[in-house]
Amino acid sequence: MLPEYGQKVARLTIEGKEYMGRQVILPMPPSENERLSPDWNGIRNTAYGGYYAQMNVKKRGTMKNSLNYNRWLNAAKCLIQKGHLPLLEGEICCFVTVVFPDHRRRDGHNRTKALFDAFTYDAKKGSGIYKDDSLVTFCTVDTKVIKDMSFVAAILVERSKVESLTVQLNQSTLDGIVEQIRSGHAQGSM
Repeated sequence: MLPEYGQKVARLTIEGKEYMGRQVILPMPPSENERLSPDWNGIRNTAYGGYYAQMNVKKRGTMKNSLNYNRWLNAAKCLIQKGHLPLLEGEICCFVTVVFPDHRRRDGHNRTKALFDAFTYDAKKGSGIYKDDSLVTFCTVDTKVIKDMSFVAAILVERSKVESLTVQLNQSTLDGIVEQIRSGHAQGSM
């Protein structure tokens, strides 16, 4: 199954219109619940900061990415590098499908943090899809069940190439929400 992983150019059809984008298929990322582990050196530095501060020890946090998370991230970046495609510029729409092997209750959104970290450009490895995950301004996450399969697939399209999506809130709807909030604040402050 390894040859199917990675990125490639793909066509996406939205509301009858075709767009060019990227298709990325990766092994199942670790859940956000599995991402962090205690950093015992950081805990020690926090607890005994005065003593260790004299030794010019860098201040560290008390949590760090887990070994499992870092291993998956390194493997995913290598698989993404396999496509040799240029970085996407500008804002990005990302359509993610998380495929689970059975009907156990799981949260597909917990997998997107690792996925977006893998998509972010890494100068050391020379791999990535975009420079920073803040460029993802529209994202959908869908979960599916396919017996005995476990992976994540994503389609990325530059947002400037997609005119509008019906699932987005249009400007008039947003203006109405802003008015509701402002009138609620005005009524609440009296």
